[in-house]
Amino acid sequence: MVEELKENKRNEFSDIEIVRAREFIQGSEGFRACAYKPTPNDVWTIGYGHTGLVDGKPITKGMVITKEKAEELYRNDFKAHSTPLKKVKVSLTGNQKIALVSLIYNIGAGAFENSTLLKKLNSGDYKGAANEFDRYIHQKNKKTGKYEVLNGLIDRRAKEKKLFLTPDGE
Repeated sequence: MVEELKENKRNEFSDIEIVRAREFIQGSEGFRACAYKPTPNDVWTIGYGHTGLVDGKPITKGMVITKEKAEELYRNDFKAHSTPLKKVKVSLTGNQKIALVSLIYNIGAGAFENSTLLKKLNSGDYKGAANEFDRYIHQKNKKTGKYEVLNGLIDRRAKEKKLFLTPDGE
């Protein structure tokens, strides 16, 4: 029972890591008060990359929110996107947790939970897991059905991978 409790708490975020994760993710997402589509093939997005409901309503063209609402949405999104870290069976550094939650924030929990990255990580292959970040640089074109490389994702994945490989305190 004690080991089970330790395991459940192993990869939780400290208060400092939560602040660092917020800076990292919000720095990657940027703030937008007005609804937008990050790319033509994307879904409506608002605030700090929020794609879910806002006060029970879907995001639509013309929707506007305050910075305070964006912060509230971000906090809820962070909780939801950090939950999949419970699937990680190895210990993570603070930098690794932040890099992974940033990735999950962008690709979604389902993609992470079914990923080769998670499989490699759970087998203790940290370097192999880090190299998997490079795979998440595509978006499906809704018109052609083909996956296209997005430069913004190349940059984001490079930053996440670098953070994942950087020891805490550096």
